[in-house]
Amino acid sequence: MEHKARLFTSKIIGVGYEIHKTILLQLMLVCLLLCLTYESNTSPTRLSNFTIVDDNVYHMEMDQFKPGFIVYSDENSLKTSRGFETYDIVGSRTNGYREGIGGQAKFNGIYGFVQILADLIVVVDNGNDCLRQVDRTTRRSMAYIGRCVKYGGFVDGKDGRFNYPWSIIRNKKNRDQLLLADTYAVRIVNIHTQEILPFVKSSDKLMGIRYLVQDDVGDLFVTVGNQIFKISYALRSITHIAGGRSGYEDATLRSSRFSQPRGLLLVGKDTLLVADHSNREVRVLNLRTDNVKKLRLCPRGSLCLQFPTCLLMNGSSLYIGQKRSIVWTDCEW
Repeated sequence: MEHKARLFTSKIIGVGYEIHKTILLQLMLVCLLLCLTYESNTSPTRLSNFTIVDDNVYHMEMDQFKPGFIVYSDENSLKTSRGFETYDIVGSRTNGYREGIGGQAKFNGIYGFVQILADLIVVVDNGNDCLRQVDRTTRRSMAYIGRCVKYGGFVDGKDGRFNYPWSIIRNKKNRDQLLLADTYAVRIVNIHTQEILPFVKSSDKLMGIRYLVQDDVGDLFVTVGNQIFKISYALRSITHIAGGRSGYEDATLRSSRFSQPRGLLLVGKDTLLVADHSNREVRVLNLRTDNVKKLRLCPRGSLCLQFPTCLLMNGSSLYIGQKRSIVWTDCEW
């Protein structure tokens, strides 16, 4: 009887903890949205340096293998850092193709990656037209899908091929799948069978697709050229959301202009952050009120970002990956 009472008490405590955790996360989200709205209209917030990198940061995620660290791609290598402490994982500054351990391995542009397990990363090797795996425990790179180096192309199936693939995410609607931005299509990669299937078949609208992000219902937002599109998960239809000709303009979604937008970050249901690469800004798209504004990170009339490429949110902190560094800002509640 006493044992059952302890189990019951533990369950009650656990439920209470989950409710408290959910409420806390919701409050943080509300505060973050208020911060984004405030900062896009008023004085700039403060940017702080997180870490210096050798080349360009194309993608970053909170590190599942080393909690408290951020794992990021630095052109042809993977590294992990918590600001004052940085470690090499695999690759080097020299591009090429070679499987190996740590710095022995060579890549030709790590433009995307996804942690499918705490100790296993799938890497998009853009210039070598393939996907590769990295074992975090041994720091060894391994061929995964596609024929690296000489055999690029666009072929579905179990012997599939890629043509300058860019970014990759885990499919929220099917955890056995990855979604890959590849030249002019979004492709499905089955993690276990390694089979490649079309998510959205080749389309002129997607020519030059770069980054993608997925919302909770499965719909995708993607950057293509100087535009942003939405792809319906249920219908596989492609809808223009924002942008058009290259330039800079804060306006309604369809009237706005970007210059090589890259990484995307969804905040809640209605706010989409975009790393506007060549404009050297972070732009805030409000999907509900139909407007685009810049996130005021720099003093008025100045450019303090160095060609931002990717974005990451951890709690209330926004991290911006760019040329030669990762910077961050924090809203003070």
